[in-house]
Amino acid sequence: MNKKHDALYDDVLGGLDDMAPSKSAARSSRFLKRSTTIADQVAGDIEEKTLRWVDPAECRMWDRHNRDYALLTEENCRDLIDGIRSQGRQEFAAIVRPLPDGPQRYEVICGARRHFAVSWLRAHNYLQFKYLVDVRDMTDEEAFRLADIENRDREDISDYERAIDYADAIARYYGGKQKAMAERLEVSPPWLSRYLSLANLPSQIVAAFASIRDIKERHARDLKPLIAEKK
Repeated sequence: MNKKHDALYDDVLGGLDDMAPSKSAARSSRFLKRSTTIADQVAGDIEEKTLRWVDPAECRMWDRHNRDYALLTEENCRDLIDGIRSQGRQEFAAIVRPLPDGPQRYEVICGARRHFAVSWLRAHNYLQFKYLVDVRDMTDEEAFRLADIENRDREDISDYERAIDYADAIARYYGGKQKAMAERLEVSPPWLSRYLSLANLPSQIVAAFASIRDIKERHARDLKPLIAEKK
């Protein structure tokens, strides 16, 4: 810390000795907390985010979002709806990027269930709730990787939804090269290959399932040798 900063600290802290102990301790604590925060920002240990409370109607889903929004219902979002209502607010921000023009201002990269839950609450007379968003600028490839990282371990996204997302991404961003895509996602090539095989299941087999949510990665492994036999 330079002399200028030393002088500032001495000037601010010097008058604290004359205060009542309780006030002195409280103000000193606030000052030290603020100075620590500033030091962390200067050192790069804190990243500022642009968080906003918005009407969910101002947001649209990214057309390559890895969750099928049409499959979201009151029933499968009930835990989130009840959680937001009991907490009085949405606790974790969705990630969006700004749109250049049009009736909607933001595009949702991560946070489809949160968007559905807040929209449902507002449609059912809970107009005090708004959608908490973290606004970021990013490319499509960055958006794909971010959405994948956030949702990779979530059980409420089916293996098949994830597989279709990967199949689209490998052609769109990685020139069809599995190794390049695996490196960017930091997964093993065999792991990625299994999901790409799942995305290539014939439409007749996919239609045989009651819901795409029922299709698991293991189904592709089990069915692959059978599909290879013409009979």
